[in-house]
Amino acid sequence: MAKYFNLFPKTAYFVDDHIGLNLVTNIISRFKFIDSVKEIASSYFLYDNIAGETPESLAYKFYGSVERHWIILLYNDIIDPQFDWYKNYETFNRYVAKKYESLGGIPYAQSTIKKYIIREERSINFFEGTKTIIEDRETDLSTYVDFAPSTTTLTLTNSENYTLTITTSKLSQTIFDYENEENEKRRSIKIIKKQYVSRIEEELKNLASL
Repeated sequence: MAKYFNLFPKTAYFVDDHIGLNLVTNIISRFKFIDSVKEIASSYFLYDNIAGETPESLAYKFYGSVERHWIILLYNDIIDPQFDWYKNYETFNRYVAKKYESLGGIPYAQSTIKKYIIREERSINFFEGTKTIIEDRETDLSTYVDFAPSTTTLTLTNSENYTLTITTSKLSQTIFDYENEENEKRRSIKIIKKQYVSRIEEELKNLASL
């Protein structure tokens, strides 16, 4: 990350009454990829993190240098790797234990409901196969309790023997499962292809010099 910040513009900063103005790196400068560029499928590939991988290790793996880890972070809109990076099993459990320490740690997170959900699953059976759509609706506790029974299934068949099956059920999610679900969303990241790295570095230099 040091080389990344070396490219940042300098700014005058008043440090001390006796010292006066100092020229320091303006670390509050921000750069990002244009959203439309990030959506060009041919420029990147998806990669699923495995236990223990870091932005630095992936930068070395795909770009040959740990100093290029900022490209991975920037391309995936990751501001703080400590919180926004995918956590392995041990790191995730430490994170949950610390976050909810004052409330009882992991036991609290595993036993406390985060949200109540009404799930509707619609499956259509036709000649070409089966298509299933699942829709979750978060609701409050009173609506959840009043919704009965826990699971209902309705099957409809039209004149062409297409069958629609609608299953509605009540679900709940603990804080621990919610945190784990959010963590899993971070597992898959975009890795920009190596042939674009040099151009990205040059573009950053140009932007930083403006």
